[in-house]
Amino acid sequence: MNKETRKSEGKVEGGLVFDLYRDGPRVADVTVRSERPLKLVDVLRGKSADEGLVLLGLMYRICGVAHRYAALTAWCRALDVEMSYAVRRAQRLLVHLETIREHLWQVLVVWPELLGVKQPKDRDLTLLSTMMNEAERALFGEGYGMAPAARLNVDGERLQGVIDRLQALIERQVCDMPIEQWRGISSPEWLRVWAQTGQTPAAHMIRHLYEENLLDVGAEREGLAHLAPMSGHALNLLFDVPAFYTRARDEFIARPTWRGQCRETNTYTRQTLHELVVAVREDYGNGLLTRLTARLVELVSLERTISTEAAIVMGSACETGAVEEDDGVQDADGGELAEKSGQGAAMIDAARGHLIHWLKVKRGKIADYAIVAPTEWNFHPDGVAVRGLKTLEANDEAHLRRQATLWIHAIDPCVAYELRVH
Repeated sequence: MNKETRKSEGKVEGGLVFDLYRDGPRVADVTVRSERPLKLVDVLRGKSADEGLVLLGLMYRICGVAHRYAALTAWCRALDVEMSYAVRRAQRLLVHLETIREHLWQVLVVWPELLGVKQPKDRDLTLLSTMMNEAERALFGEGYGMAPAARLNVDGERLQGVIDRLQALIERQVCDMPIEQWRGISSPEWLRVWAQTGQTPAAHMIRHLYEENLLDVGAEREGLAHLAPMSGHALNLLFDVPAFYTRARDEFIARPTWRGQCRETNTYTRQTLHELVVAVREDYGNGLLTRLTARLVELVSLERTISTEAAIVMGSACETGAVEEDDGVQDADGGELAEKSGQGAAMIDAARGHLIHWLKVKRGKIADYAIVAPTEWNFHPDGVAVRGLKTLEANDEAHLRRQATLWIHAIDPCVAYELRVH
């Protein structure tokens, strides 16, 4: 038995263990075991909203902004309070910036590592480690952007500087051409031409798939249904259960299904109707090429999204003054909130798929909390990652391991993983 361990960005708690069992050239069976500490959120009980949001930022270093945004949204719904539109818009901008950063980390750091090629120079990667803190300061000054009382304090020049540097990085290290020109790629043929001539890590990866005939690795004829948005009422029913249903709730959190079926939620499900993704899928199914193309499509699309959102936020700041006069939470007195109770849920798009937060508040304190991350859906024992691994075939173990590693990263866990081949 051989094994291989890879880590995602940052220090993470727990991880995934994959066991692949071979029968000649084909994979006969696959198991996945999660060692993620799903009860970690129990430390939030008894905490106020502000305390809980700070703790969440410390607990979840990967996609921490998305976790805080989902938590804040759930808290507002639980206590029936509203934050100002401008503040919420700025917070969504931070979530989208974080999603871009996660995609860039995969494309610029992980993909070269998988191919054994040189990564971009350190100065090109510095923005990935500084952009979130700089953007939050540009939007909220020295204040905390994901807080009930967040106030806008927009530094338009600083914010535009982050956007401009991000756009330049994407053009130089991903597209190898102007972004608008890359958006014009609409067919597998033109995608291949770009990959053959491009010199970026993204082009190298797509070219590698063509050269090694890995285009349809992991593809299934009948893929999983996509996870659709769920209503707050449906989420409340799932999590707010009597004590004797606690085991069932814990089972859902660890291995979620919806209406008796495992579901898929990720970049591919979000971009499944995009023209280029549709064209690639028609030729190569829902395998590696289609999924990596979906990541590039979303990365380039989000560049336009954040430029638009930043312009709106800066425009609002110019109309009302750089500093927002009202607290983020409107029509809510602090003492009044300290006595309120309720429950609320949020389901938002994070970098790796739908992220669910639910909480119950009693007299202003968190009484119960639950999180279901995209990893639990996508790396379910019957989920898309395992199903794709079961389709693999290779005459030698090294080639099988390369295919499996590429597939796992295409689905993209947010934690470390170990791959064992038997």
